Amino acid sequence: MTAQATIANPKDLFWRELGIDHLRARKPGVWRNPLGGPLATPDEAFGWLRSASEAWQAKDRRASVRLYSKGKARTLRAGDHPTAEDGSIAGYVRRLDATLGDAGLVVNNIQSADPEIWRRAQSVLASLAEVDGVRPGAAILDLFAGAYRSGFFGVHKDDQDVVTFVLEGKKRFLLWPYDYFADRPEVAPGSELKVVLLNELDYAPYREDAIAIEGEPGDVFCWPAEWWHVSESDGGLCTTLALGLFRDASPYRLVDQAAAELIEEGRAPLASTLPHPSLGERRGRASLTDLAGSLGRGLDAPELRDRIEEKALAHATAFGYFARPDPLPRAMALPATVRAPFPGGVAWAERDDGILLLSVGGAIFRYPAARPFVLLLERAASGARIDVDSTVAALAGDGTDVEPAALRYLLGLLHRHHALVAAD
Repeated sequence: MTAQATIANPKDLFWRELGIDHLRARKPGVWRNPLGGPLATPDEAFGWLRSASEAWQAKDRRASVRLYSKGKARTLRAGDHPTAEDGSIAGYVRRLDATLGDAGLVVNNIQSADPEIWRRAQSVLASLAEVDGVRPGAAILDLFAGAYRSGFFGVHKDDQDVVTFVLEGKKRFLLWPYDYFADRPEVAPGSELKVVLLNELDYAPYREDAIAIEGEPGDVFCWPAEWWHVSESDGGLCTTLALGLFRDASPYRLVDQAAAELIEEGRAPLASTLPHPSLGERRGRASLTDLAGSLGRGLDAPELRDRIEEKALAHATAFGYFARPDPLPRAMALPATVRAPFPGGVAWAERDDGILLLSVGGAIFRYPAARPFVLLLERAASGARIDVDSTVAALAGDGTDVEPAALRYLLGLLHRHHALVAAD
């Protein structure tokens, strides 16, 4: 018998190549329509842009809106924001160009502007997490739109690995490895993972040495944080989503965050001040030994272990995004049938004290560790279609004290925090 080769899903191959062969290997990459279409439609992107702009005008700074004209940042004024009359990003950019000239817009953390873009942003990192785990660093999703001929940041490098999804128009980048410009006076030693702008650089003499990448809607690019780059266009509108992945972070930062919170709450087993070896009756090595012992005991304290676990679960279900949208209103009805739109948006841990620690989309909740709650979370996390009435009736009849209303409330909690959507 001859074994037949298994044909892998092309999307799965793309995520593996992106995560393992390029991001982990620190290599730029280009893919032609690997997802079968753009990550979002222009109409969707325009809706998210308007949501981010409205939040910005309401002093909500989770999504940062920045406007550029002729290569310079411009303070946003009342007439600079997108409106329904613009009809599209193309219409909005045409209006800006008519008054400002060569305008472009950047929206940082656009994943916080709308539940749908939040789910879309999470699903991207869920796909990467399946092949390469969840990064300990932060993640950010930015929207870029404009018809500018050259990027308003000039030649620069970021402090993050970048994955760019082309939504509309044609996008072109020139890339150079870090060493190519590392000896310039603007570049401090050890800047591989730092933001550096070569503002005054005329890159025309270096074009021949650049790696040129160009793509259309549906195409995807990536490059590591170390690489210099500049965007170009032929003057036509282009809209992209850029995923930034920060890798200069260690899981130990969760320990620091947890300890800092406990100290602020007055519940920390750690000292909030440090002894000085030259002061007091006990000096020198003795005081440092006391400090080391105190830290050792503190790191083993249950309060800190529990808080670290909370931080880890929250980071995992947000996939590193630190800005997220508001939950849906409590009054919003739970759909009759629901499903998880992607894996990994829900995680939980059963503690020894009988508490079920639940994380959904970066938020933390606590429930009694009753078996029906765990079974309901397992079903929700599986991605299976859930008929709310029949599922609640079956789990509430499991010989436990868990009421149907409590199970229904838990499903509603997952829905409000965007981890469940109406099933088709």
